Amino acid sequence: MVSILTHLIFLFCFYTAIAVTGNEIGANVLQTYIVRVQKPEHVTFSTEKDLESWYHSFLAATIIKSSVDDHHQSRILYCYKNVMSGFAARLTAEEVKAMETKKGFISAHVETFLGAHTTYNPKF
Repeated sequence: MVSILTHLIFLFCFYTAIAVTGNEIGANVLQTYIVRVQKPEHVTFSTEKDLESWYHSFLAATIIKSSVDDHHQSRILYCYKNVMSGFAARLTAEEVKAMETKKGFISAHVETFLGAHTTYNPKF
């Protein structure tokens, strides 16, 4: 009876440690976020580089210094220019929380992939 109770206590402690470690790792995982921002009033960007530079201002200083990761790819993946004002970037949840305090920030959502729902498909 004592050995069963000891095993149960050990398993409970072991699984709790795994859950805590998993949450800590999950907070530092890079995910692709779609970030919407509000353009400043009475400001026009003369070139695409100016717009991209303004988008980079939403990133934390540590990201800007290391904006190129280990695989030599930029953290900002795409800059939206026509339909909306914003960008797609590889960020952690902590970096998004820091970005939320900046003026002009509207929202950030993790990119989701949706399958096509259509009857015009050869496999339908």
